[in-house]
Amino acid sequence: MLETLRSTQREWVESTQLTDVERAALRNRLRDLANDLPVAETVVFADEPISEANFDRFLVDLGDGEKELSRRLTRAALSRAGL
Repeated sequence: MLETLRSTQREWVESTQLTDVERAALRNRLRDLANDLPVAETVVFADEPISEANFDRFLVDLGDGEKELSRRLTRAALSRAGL
């Protein structure tokens, strides 16, 4: 999904030739993707492509979020099991 965001954001940066309707549709796609990921709209709607450093940071943030969710679910399961 993050790779989809990056490629769609690149389309946004290069969308100077699109019609207003096409650009609005692209904006909505980007907004939906950004809402599903921990990425600020200021980064998504920037005038330059997402940098490698930002992309790497987003990957780390997603991985950290998954680990935290896993720990939380494990603690809840252990608690329910009385352990």
